[in-house]
Amino acid sequence: MISTIIGAIINIAISLFFIDSYGVWACVIGSIICYMVIVLMRIYDTNKMINIDKDFKITVPALVIVTTQAVCMTYNKMFLSGFMFLLLLVVFFKGYSIEIKNILRKIKTGGV
Repeated sequence: MISTIIGAIINIAISLFFIDSYGVWACVIGSIICYMVIVLMRIYDTNKMINIDKDFKITVPALVIVTTQAVCMTYNKMFLSGFMFLLLLVVFFKGYSIEIKNILRKIKTGGV
């Protein structure tokens, strides 16, 4: 609940501060940032009750890349959006390379 209130305050503050400069995009930016804050706060809170394996070195860049990809798609920049998708794959494969190698090894040896 507190994460939602903090997210709403961030959203309103960003929207009010940037609305004159960026118009409706200020609301979009405020919403994106507020949802990112809510997600990160809920991951932190959930981890207090349940130990979830999280890696912010992967999660935060992935959120930024997906957000950038959404903006590129909004402006109909499909080439750049495709590049962002490839970048997202690189981030995930680099971050989870050990787990991917273990899965592939199990598949190869028939252990799955």
